[in-house]
Amino acid sequence: MMTEMTVDEMNRQFKTGTVFRAEDVPMSCSPSAKDMEQTLHGVMKMNGLIIKSLEEIAGRGANAVTYRAGKKFGHEVAKYFQKNEDIEEALRELSYILHGQYTFELWKPEDKEHYVVTENGETFIYLVFHDCIVRQTLRRNGM
Repeated sequence: MMTEMTVDEMNRQFKTGTVFRAEDVPMSCSPSAKDMEQTLHGVMKMNGLIIKSLEEIAGRGANAVTYRAGKKFGHEVAKYFQKNEDIEEALRELSYILHGQYTFELWKPEDKEHYVVTENGETFIYLVFHDCIVRQTLRRNGM
C-alpha cells in the first residue's frame, strides 16, 4: 500500500516518530459530550437543512459547489504525501492516509481491467464510500 519513503516523509513533516489519526487522539470536552448531545443533533440537523436548501436554490450549481470543496480538500491533503503519476496507487495511498476519516476504496465494473475507465473521451474513477461522506465531514470537523 504505502511506501516506506512516504511514511518516513510524513514523520519528518510532523516532527514525530508516531503518526496519529484524528479519531485516535482523545478530546476532552467540557461540558461532557453527553450533555451536548441535543445541541450536536440540532447543529447537524441545521447543517443538513442548509445543504438541502443550497441544493434547492442552486439546483445544478450544487454540483459545482461540492466539486470545488472536494478540489480544495484534495489540494490540502496532497501536501502530506509524494506526487504519484499512477492515479490508482495515489488513491490507494490517500485511502490509507484518510482511513477512519473518509473510508473509501476503488471499484471497477466486472468487465473492466482497470479502475480508471475512459469511454467516449470521458474518464471515470469509481469510488465506494463506506459511510456517508457528509456525516463523516461533520464528524471530522466536530460539528
